[in-house]
Amino acid sequence: MRTGPLYGIKKYCLWCCGDQPKEVKFCSDQTCPLYPLRQGKRPDNFRKSVLQAIKERCFDCSCFDWKEVKECGFTDCPLHPYRLGKNPKRQGKGVLTNINHYQEGNTPKIVQ
Repeated sequence: MRTGPLYGIKKYCLWCCGDQPKEVKFCSDQTCPLYPLRQGKRPDNFRKSVLQAIKERCFDCSCFDWKEVKECGFTDCPLHPYRLGKNPKRQGKGVLTNINHYQEGNTPKIVQ
């Protein structure tokens, strides 16, 4: 089963368009933050992160109330896991983990 923020956007857009793939392709709501990503692909000219676009859509859906975004009860929404602008599958990975590793006195290894 496919997962990830782009796949979640594709599923959300399909739901929004009544499960009609042609409707997704020809969607007329260009004001939606997910509009450029509706096909499940990130265009080269898309300047913000995919997770930021999801966060903006969730903010819009919750009547511009961050508390509502955080406490969202629509757990069956494909965007729900990403609503806070983070990918739960990447938890524990990335820069902060590496910083903590080096703060504990470990030295970085240089790969040549």
